[in-house]
Amino acid sequence: MENILYGNLYSDSTRTLFKILNAYYNDAENSYITDPYDFSANRQPTFGSHIRVSRKAGLYYHHGIYESDQKVYQFCGESLGKFEAKIKCTTLEEFLGNDVLEVRRLSPYQKSQAFSAEKTIQLAEQSIGESDYNLLDNNCEHFANFCIFGIKKSKQVDDLNLWKTIWRVLKSLADWIFGRAARPTYAFAISSLLAQPQESLGFDLEKFYRD
Repeated sequence: MENILYGNLYSDSTRTLFKILNAYYNDAENSYITDPYDFSANRQPTFGSHIRVSRKAGLYYHHGIYESDQKVYQFCGESLGKFEAKIKCTTLEEFLGNDVLEVRRLSPYQKSQAFSAEKTIQLAEQSIGESDYNLLDNNCEHFANFCIFGIKKSKQVDDLNLWKTIWRVLKSLADWIFGRAARPTYAFAISSLLAQPQESLGFDLEKFYRD
């Protein structure tokens, strides 16, 4: 019985989760980009600042690079379901819309790894006209981090992938312990324990009940 229990609890899915969690929290090469992610609405942007606004009542963040009130570099036309976006230089007013500006503060280590403000603006200017927008691989947050650090990284995408992986492993373990019929019950329990509404996990829970 002990061997069976050990074999189930330390299945391939569980080991995969441990590997991803370890990489997510301990990847020294990339973690400085998004951990800690310090934005505040009480700061004024400066030349080369990474800025963002909350869109769709907090559903996601839109990111850009600030040069001046007349020059903000961003993916224009990007939104959920639209993939014809291009990188353009717009005014801060256009970037904001009716939303509240947030300005990023880099940690000391992040500053040591970041490009100069001049290099950040140069990369942003050189990107104008690019149209290879992709929600998962090349979104507005990837663009902003590339201009600052030279690495395309999106915390929003990373967090979503992490939640999906955790969910799949927990679902697999719960199937083994409780059986498929208990999925709606433990789905609610897991989301409650994680203090995350089921809808905020970002994927179709009903599909997960069926799979």
